[in-house]
Amino acid sequence: MKQKIALALAACLLFGLTLTGCGGGNTAPATNPPATDPPATTAPDPTEAPAEPTDPPATPEPTEEPTPNIADLEIPPLLENGLELPVSGATGFASVNLPVWPANPGDRAGYKLASVPETPHTGVASLTTSSKVNSQDTASWQDLYTPETDSPDSGSADPYGSNFSGSGSTQFSGAMAVLVQGTGFQILEEVGDWWHINFVDQNSMYGESLSSGWIEHRYCYINLPDVIPSILYNDTNCSGSIFVSCGKDIPGVTGKSFYNTFAYNVRLARNEFIMPMLYTAARDVCAAQHKALAEGNCLEIYQTFRPLQTQKAVASAVQEMANADPEVKAGISTYPWSISWFIDPGTSDHQIGYALDATIVHMTAAEIQQVGAYSYFRCTEFERYEMPTPMHELSLHAASQVGPENTTLSEGLQTNEYAQKLREYFTTSGFTPRASEWWHFNNTNAQLSTTACPSKGDYFTEQLYSTLPDLTIDRPSGE
Repeated sequence: MKQKIALALAACLLFGLTLTGCGGGNTAPATNPPATDPPATTAPDPTEAPAEPTDPPATPEPTEEPTPNIADLEIPPLLENGLELPVSGATGFASVNLPVWPANPGDRAGYKLASVPETPHTGVASLTTSSKVNSQDTASWQDLYTPETDSPDSGSADPYGSNFSGSGSTQFSGAMAVLVQGTGFQILEEVGDWWHINFVDQNSMYGESLSSGWIEHRYCYINLPDVIPSILYNDTNCSGSIFVSCGKDIPGVTGKSFYNTFAYNVRLARNEFIMPMLYTAARDVCAAQHKALAEGNCLEIYQTFRPLQTQKAVASAVQEMANADPEVKAGISTYPWSISWFIDPGTSDHQIGYALDATIVHMTAAEIQQVGAYSYFRCTEFERYEMPTPMHELSLHAASQVGPENTTLSEGLQTNEYAQKLREYFTTSGFTPRASEWWHFNNTNAQLSTTACPSKGDYFTEQLYSTLPDLTIDRPSGE
């Protein structure tokens, strides 16, 4: 059903664009001029010498349209929300099980998620209502989420019928649905700490149907290409993993596609990777990108959210490889390092949603593109810088610091100005670098805001619901 909705939205958009592009002008049809007698001609004089032949006029060589000089292109300013495009029409995902409220709760105490007990979950996430948490669960979400000491207050004047007691306790009584972790949705608008969303209700009394409600965005991912389209996205764990260790291919990992996150994005009118990250981090990512753009560089992001299944598969393969290869073992376990610094066997920063793997490239060509009424800068050609190691080299050779507790830069980083520049873009934009990987950065704000209920990442984010921004809600700055 989710795919049908996305296809329907795309069809509507294409139909609208066809009507706009096919409108005829009011130009009058051409008419033939009135007939006239041909001009009189004079017979040539046979005594005169024939005229010398002349060369035909030279045909000008076709010229290619010059590529715009990047320096001549003005980078469109960011919107008031600190992003390149509005959140309306973007795709979001629930990073943990989240309640959907029928109206915006505003700042009312108790409705913002403070903590959620761990719930059983297997397979791809789906949306559920109060009847069940997922197809494998038999308990209702009230049983799982409501502390025994709390009970709904039927006499309360609260329109949601909720009764909250005790620090950190959370009830979802009165919520219209619960989005299971990993469930995707379409963002309609942002108001304060809340998103108004469209989601697929699979358990409504009418069967699977489209519903709308309000969800706290602190625990939500946003698809970064929908709001920062100027970045280059390159999810190699989708197209073919480039993980190696000590320069050696990892059996069962290198070259493998772990999931499918490459899809046609109606909003951007192109195929693009799905790159979810906690919304709290999005503005900081955009700030880092625009520092790079100002210097003729562009971020290239290889990974944001990584499914737990992929994380465990890579960690297991690296450990098995190390057991058989002394060089790899030394590369991941020489003091003060251990394998968890390069690929955590359990839940990592990527599953929680505040980490990204990125590099920078030098732009050689670019253009200004449009999404509805909004403009953004897009790199069309680039050259890669030589970095300390290839991306996703899982060993101490890729370390950015000499040790986990030692902030002294590694030799590889000290001698590489481009890796230093990458580090500067992120550390001045709210990110903390990972000591063991020159490409890995964690967003401090997103990390701190989700400590009460971090995601386990046991799901995939392969559905896209993106559409054009709603101009009745969001308008470019200055309008």
